[in-house]
Amino acid sequence: MTHLRTRGRWLALGATLVLALCLAGTAGAWQRQGTLPNVRGKQLKEARYLLRLEGFDKVNIFSVDTDKRGLAGVVQSQLPPAGSVAPVGTTIKLSVYEYSP
Repeated sequence: MTHLRTRGRWLALGATLVLALCLAGTAGAWQRQGTLPNVRGKQLKEARYLLRLEGFDKVNIFSVDTDKRGLAGVVQSQLPPAGSVAPVGTTIKLSVYEYSP
């Protein structure tokens, strides 16, 4: 009798899983999402590290000229913005200060 109850639980669990998969829709619904950290004001190396921690490995970097030596290599802006939720394969765009006297 105990064997049948255990078997019934497994069948119920399996049915629940199948139902959840059917309700989820396409395979894209299962793609892992990440929340973008705020990397503005960080050095590029640290910004890339923080993005990688959340699963964002694709980064495009755009240079922004500055005449302030201390800002060289600092992230000026990011797209998508901090706090956004995006698929981990999303390409992140960073504008980074480049010193040019």
